[in-house]
This record gives sequence, structure tokens and C-alpha cells, in this order.
Amino acid sequence: MKRRRRLNIKHCIIFAGGCLTIIVLLVMSIQFLIGLFTHEDVNANIEPPIVEQQAKPTVVIDPGHGGYDNGAVSYNGILEKDIDLTVAKKIKSALEYYGVNVIMTREDDNVPWPDDNVADLRGRSAIANASNASYFVSLHCNSTDLAGEVKGSEIYVYFDDAKAMALSDAVNAQLQKIDGLPNREPKDASVNLLQLLMENEIPSIIVEMGFLTDNEEADFLMSDDGQNQLSMAIVKGLLHELGIAME
Repeated sequence: MKRRRRLNIKHCIIFAGGCLTIIVLLVMSIQFLIGLFTHEDVNANIEPPIVEQQAKPTVVIDPGHGGYDNGAVSYNGILEKDIDLTVAKKIKSALEYYGVNVIMTREDDNVPWPDDNVADLRGRSAIANASNASYFVSLHCNSTDLAGEVKGSEIYVYFDDAKAMALSDAVNAQLQKIDGLPNREPKDASVNLLQLLMENEIPSIIVEMGFLTDNEEADFLMSDDGQNQLSMAIVKGLLHELGIAME
């Protein structure tokens, strides 16, 4: 009788231990499920962080002349308006590669304003002033009655406009690197009273890329290599002022 009692006690201990294990496992399972659902509920209430995307900088590129206005003419009949447009398109393509939004005052030989010089300039200024752009760059080829005696690039800018002056200096520094193209240094637009710059409300420069009345310089302005060098000089100056590093 004593042996049977000891055996029953042993079985009870084993049974109790098994029940305790099962209870522990159930408690752990319940805690896991509670934690899982609680975690999901917490995550459901967390909104993803808002990542602000910086707006692309905008630049207005103005191919001078166009339509009724041919601009200067080279010794072999090449028109300034066509050179201005070709260089402008090269600039636009390069700037867009670096993430800059480019507004062109004209995309081809058609102009959206009347055949009138005053309306022409005001039309370009209207585009600039409505653009909210960082900069405005107008492209031209120069000319003079002193054919063959005057050559080189120059920039017109208001000296009292700090941002425009900084852009002028940056572009001019790049133009100075072009072999065979003399540099005539920036000119104060307030002395020349240029209507286009007077009416623009954003930092603006006019780049005279060279003289079509000089045959050697005309050849450079008409060449693909010359146009590539000029466009990249202006692009590098703009990217520098926009704080965009070139690859």
C-alpha cells in the first residue's frame, strides 16, 4: 500500500509539471499575439515622413532677334538670329541634363510678338518676369562698322545688381578660357541704357559672343566647335551660380 501511494504522488507531480508547461506556453503565445497586433496597430497610426522635393532651378535663355529681325549678318550671309538660336538650344540641352528647368523666349524662327523692336523687347521681358527664374541670359553676336578691327566677346550687365554681376563674372571667367577669342570684359548696362535689361525684374545678362563683322571670328561663331565652346562656357557659369556641380 505504501508503494502504490508513492507511485501516485510521482504521477501527480509529473502531471502538474506538464500542466504548468502548457500554461507557460499558452501565456507566451498570448503575449506574442498581443505584441504582434499592438505593433501592427502602432505602425498603422504612424504616417510616413514627408520628404520635401526641392523645385528645379529655372533659367530663361533668350536667343536674340528672330522672325522679322535677322540681327547681324556675316560676310557669307549667315544670320545672327540662327547662330543665337543654335547656341541657345545647346545651352538648354546641357542645363536640362543637370536638372535645370529652361524657358526659351523662342524655340524656332517664329516670334510671338509683333514685328516691332519695342514690342519685341517687351515680349522677352514679359517672359522673364513671369518665369520666377533665377537668371535670364540673352544671346547675341556683335557687329561694328569697323569690320576686322574689333573682335571678342563681352557681357552687358547692371553693375549694381549683385546676383547679375556674379553670373556675369562666372560666365566671363569661362569665356576667357576660349582660345583665340579676345575678351572685352563686362560692360555696365546702365551706361548703355539697354531696354531689355532695364525692364527685366530678375538677374539678367546679355552675352555678345563675338563679332560677325570680323571674318575670322565669324567662322568661329558659325562652326559647331565654336558654338559648343560658347554654349559650355555659359552653362558652366550658370551651374556655378546655381550651386550645381558638373560631373
